Amino acid sequence: MGNGYFRNLSFGLAVGAIGLFLVGCGVFTHSSTASSSTHSHASTNQTHPSVTSAKPTSSSPAKTSPLSSSSSNASSSPQHAAGNNASSTTQSSNSANSSSASSNTSSTSSQGSSQAAGPVLLSMRPTSGPPGTVVTFMGSNFGTVPGRVTFTPTSGRSDWVAIIRSWTPTVIQCAIPEGLPTGNAYPSLWTARGTPVGPGSDAAWPLFTVGAAAPVVTGLSPIQAPAGTLLTITGQGFGSTPGQVTVCQFCGTNAQISAIAPIVSWQSTRVQVKVPGLQNGGAEVYLVTASKQGVRAGTIFTGGEPSSSTSSSVG
Repeated sequence: MGNGYFRNLSFGLAVGAIGLFLVGCGVFTHSSTASSSTHSHASTNQTHPSVTSAKPTSSSPAKTSPLSSSSSNASSSPQHAAGNNASSTTQSSNSANSSSASSNTSSTSSQGSSQAAGPVLLSMRPTSGPPGTVVTFMGSNFGTVPGRVTFTPTSGRSDWVAIIRSWTPTVIQCAIPEGLPTGNAYPSLWTARGTPVGPGSDAAWPLFTVGAAAPVVTGLSPIQAPAGTLLTITGQGFGSTPGQVTVCQFCGTNAQISAIAPIVSWQSTRVQVKVPGLQNGGAEVYLVTASKQGVRAGTIFTGGEPSSSTSSSVG
């Protein structure tokens, strides 16, 4: 154990120290390498999202990381979605426009069809007459089931319902209601469904002029009626207001003789007058109502004695 021992011990310690140093350096180097590798991997991960294409730049196939592929898909997806959305929007817009145009066309067609289907009045004949006159309305779409016709005087608001004589889709016939005041009256027509009839495009709404009913004579008594005889005229439409009775001989000639018969009584169905003094022979009797409607009543003979039936009346 002399100098040689201590020399060997020193050499061993030196070798151990060197070994420990080398081991320490190895650990540091491995840690640094791992840290560098980790940093490099993190750096690589941060740069991956900036990759805009996974297409290799060389002819040899290259692997792309999942992160790069996802980034590429995410980058391209908005453009693809935007294109699809734009296409879908355009198609939807075109479809909506087409549907709107179709709807408008259908609506216009429906309106035209509805207007065409409405009842239309084109003409009315005659345009004047007394109550009881049969009036004919011409038009279209009146229907087959009778509706209603009324006349309203322009001087009032009351409606007078006409009597329907016949009803077809194109022709309506009705009678002017009795009692309708004289003057102008507007006709109104409704279908069985309650739809009012309107005028045609080129037709003005008609106006009916109501005149007094023409008088009708059904009897004259007596036939043998010298001057002063009570003469009775029977019939209808004479009116309640007295008119005039005229007895005429040689009517329409230069030798005409006529006289007005004095009125004894005047009713709508019977008029009584005294026969005026005329020459013996035949004479014509004329009755004129207060509304200037005239009618020939018949012929009497003025000669001889008054008949026993002079005072008789027919009512």
